[in-house]
Amino acid sequence: MNNGDALTDNYQIFIRDTFEDDGSIPSPSETACVSPDIVTYGINPLNDPNELIVEDWNKDINTPVVKDYRNYVYIRGSSMNIPEGQDVKGEIHLYYTKATLLLLPETWQRNIIPPQDPEQTPFMIASENGQHLYAQNPFKWLPEEIGEGDHYCLIARVTTEEAPNPVPREKFANSGAFTDWIRNNPGMAWRNVTLVSGPPSIEQAFTFEFGNADPVEEKHQIQGISENFSPGTRIHFSCEAAGVNPPINTSHTIVDPENDTWNIPVTLEGELTAPLTVTIECPFDAPLSLTGASLKVKLMRSSNGGQFSEDQENDRLLNLYAKPASHFSITSEEKLVQMGECTIKFA
Repeated sequence: MNNGDALTDNYQIFIRDTFEDDGSIPSPSETACVSPDIVTYGINPLNDPNELIVEDWNKDINTPVVKDYRNYVYIRGSSMNIPEGQDVKGEIHLYYTKATLLLLPETWQRNIIPPQDPEQTPFMIASENGQHLYAQNPFKWLPEEIGEGDHYCLIARVTTEEAPNPVPREKFANSGAFTDWIRNNPGMAWRNVTLVSGPPSIEQAFTFEFGNADPVEEKHQIQGISENFSPGTRIHFSCEAAGVNPPINTSHTIVDPENDTWNIPVTLEGELTAPLTVTIECPFDAPLSLTGASLKVKLMRSSNGGQFSEDQENDRLLNLYAKPASHFSITSEEKLVQMGECTIKFA
């Protein structure tokens, strides 16, 4: 840092405007709208955020911001003026604004981007000069559509006990004045971003045959049992074949990633064979991988007042294998007999 030219010496954690920025005032950066330390990383989190301050420290690893989905934003910084033997904590705040409102800080400082854990303000802790740091607890931003010809700006702010770094309330006179304020405030950084449409999701479809071998109409249950899918994964069952009442057109969204169960009651006409299509779609804001996941699909005959069939011999045989509905995690007074099962596994 060029202490001789410094306008103030109480900044202890700074965010770079460019890779040339070393925290000096006046800043050596020629621009201010491309901060490499405001890292937009799309809809999936970094596998190892520590890479931000090691091998990727001098790289701009930003990825496009996906509209209508929650995007991860990481903030990194550097330390200076750290007293020997002391730790300095810097809290990190992140704002967004349309470019057309950039000169109105009283407006955009209300546009706060929340962190992943809203109960914990993101922070960095420095114990010596020259440390590379990143904020614990990344931000998650859900950007809305923006008008044609406009774009979003992200503005990051570091506050410490020595440098509370308040945002001014007065309107900036012009874009040059705003740029100069960012460049010569080590605790502020700015990055322009544009929005892209969501990427294609992982979607896979499977078709099975199921049905009712008996000659008369019977009640059934179709059950899905999932394991190890990301929360938010959508599993859709569909069958519109004649004789399936009502037609199956049901979606289930995974809530419990370890084990989730759901049921679809259906009546099947006698001597029916029909295709059941199962479509699995990963959400945009979850890791796009099905590795290790499995889906079990069961077909079960339901009793009707304790009776499975008007044919006495058929009813006797089915009752031999019947189990209470609670055995299948179904709330019902009826008994069920499992008639078939298919499992989809992703290696």
